[in-house]
Amino acid sequence: MKRNVVRVLSVAALVSVIGVGCDASTVYGLPMAKAGKRCTGGFARDSARVLQCNKGKWTVNMAIDSAIAKIDAYNAAEAAKQAGPAAQPQTFYANCTEVRDAGKAPIRRGEPGYDNNLDRDDDGIACEV
Repeated sequence: MKRNVVRVLSVAALVSVIGVGCDASTVYGLPMAKAGKRCTGGFARDSARVLQCNKGKWTVNMAIDSAIAKIDAYNAAEAAKQAGPAAQPQTFYANCTEVRDAGKAPIRRGEPGYDNNLDRDDDGIACEV
């Protein structure tokens, strides 16, 4: 469990260092290094793994394929956040007969389908029975 938490945090750190929108080419563009050698910080890679500088030495963080999959998932989640919630379809009733036939009467101001044209006395309740 602790190892998974460290890996998730490392992916977030990797994305923050490389930049949002990074992808496979960015990971493969990391400088080459060897695990166990001295370092001063950041990330690097060897032929198959992403390395992270930890206490002055390169340590294996995860496989490159795993890092790319996690970065892709992170980018997809960020894109979904920026897209915002999907727009709700508008409900429209031509008259109160349609509202009653749909079983929605009465409709209060702010509810889907409410329209000032359906509220005769302008009290915020349309198609009162």
